Amino acid sequence: MESRYPSWKGCATCDNWNGPRNASAFRDQVEYRSDADSGLCVDGGWHGTRTPANKTYCHKWLKWKILK
Repeated sequence: MESRYPSWKGCATCDNWNGPRNASAFRDQVEYRSDADSGLCVDGGWHGTRTPANKTYCHKWLKWKILK
């Protein structure tokens, strides 16, 4: 993984996003290959839509449970 994303509101840090990602060693950031990575929003504000990892606006964002 190359990109890191702090645990603020964004698709890569949302529990509803199922794109390719890993938590950092301290579980305070999300690591993913590229901002171009996308994943399916499974129950959030973009439900059923593929969204990019770095998308930052959603009214149904839920912090990914693996993050502190």
